[in-house]
Amino acid sequence: MISDLREAVRVELQADVGIEFAAGAPPDEGPVARRDRGYVWVEGFARDPTLAIWEEIDVRARLYLQYVEPRSDEEPVPPGPLENAAESLRDALQNKRSLLDLAGGRWLLAFVGVELDYASQSAEASVTAGRENPYET
Repeated sequence: MISDLREAVRVELQADVGIEFAAGAPPDEGPVARRDRGYVWVEGFARDPTLAIWEEIDVRARLYLQYVEPRSDEEPVPPGPLENAAESLRDALQNKRSLLDLAGGRWLLAFVGVELDYASQSAEASVTAGRENPYET
């Protein structure tokens, strides 16, 4: 069930952002030398403490841009490409706010935010997915 949600988000991001997204948490890595690459995973899930019949899942997506060496020590890596990629990630996830019908039920997605890491040339987005708790209904 949760795997179905993660896979649906992965497929949608891959289509909308235009880079390959793998299923699973990213390895601890710095800048990527070969190509742009993304990852989608479930960070955790829990019952809503105020509404027992609601379950919330924390889905994360991180993309790494192919690293480009700065021209000199005085010139940092241009921030524009990472900021543009982060906006693409945000736009793709905000457009998924409607309900997704999956084998495991209907999910309501809510975009939470994006954090940028200029050192690793990566951006990580978070989405909360909610549905009726199958164990409480």
